Amino acid sequence: MTNIKKAFEIIISHFSKIDVDSLYEDQKLEYVDYEQMKDEGIEDEFEYYSNYCTREAADDIIEGILIKYAESKGFTFSINEHCKLYDLLQDYYDIILY
Repeated sequence: MTNIKKAFEIIISHFSKIDVDSLYEDQKLEYVDYEQMKDEGIEDEFEYYSNYCTREAADDIIEGILIKYAESKGFTFSINEHCKLYDLLQDYYDIILY
């Protein structure tokens, strides 16, 4: 098993789709500018995020998972490995698409 496949299997066994979805929803709130929301007449944080943000929250979550894995295993990914694993996790957790 390659390092990427092994890391992927370990990560998805420790971070369920439900857990990651919850982390993602919470992280979106970190990007809400409540003053701008008020100025724009937007009442819903998630509407604000959809209108003014792109994938910042998703990037935070995936990067955080990769960092936790690497630190816990004392492992350093090459840039190529990091990108491949990032893409696998992004596809698996499906958090970029909404």
